[in-house]
Amino acid sequence: MTMTETMTLSLGQQLKNAREALNLTIEDVARKTNLKKSHLEAIENDIFILPSVPPAFVRGYVRNYVRFLRLPETLVNSVNYGEVTIPKEVRKAAPIAVKNHKSQMRWVKGLTWIVLLSAVGMTLAWWWQEHQKDQANREQLIVNTTEATAKVVEEPQVTPVEPQPTPAEVPQAVTLPAKNAEPATPAVESNHQEPVAQRAN
Repeated sequence: MTMTETMTLSLGQQLKNAREALNLTIEDVARKTNLKKSHLEAIENDIFILPSVPPAFVRGYVRNYVRFLRLPETLVNSVNYGEVTIPKEVRKAAPIAVKNHKSQMRWVKGLTWIVLLSAVGMTLAWWWQEHQKDQANREQLIVNTTEATAKVVEEPQVTPVEPQPTPAEVPQAVTLPAKNAEPATPAVESNHQEPVAQRAN
């Protein structure tokens, strides 16, 4: 195979010719490369977009097949594997979309900061009001307590004191007669005698 023939043949045809030159069947290549026979047949028929197989995988299958046949690896990049290529015009327009995205992010970021600062401000205002109410309640309690104390000091309460009974005269101790003594007879000087219990009071 000459260089001009290689340039005119497609990648699939070049792979098929190289395989046949080595007297290998598709089954032999599939067994040695661990690739599916259906994938190898599709590649040899220049079908590089396989259903349900990502383009990166198809590129890897072709690379393995090229290496196995000892062909130049530059052949791998000679075909499109269904990968999306972006035209130069679109590449130039892409930064505009990024700038627009950045301006949207700034707007959202600014709005988020406004909401957060508003929430913090409202919380601080609520706390300040509650603090002022507590201070007012404390001051009112102090005023009420000092007024009540002042009234007690200014107007002492007069509590009636009941006169304490003065201790009654304690009768003198009665001496008991001795055993040898004779009983005394009371002298009758008056007809009126007070009971002893009444005199004690």
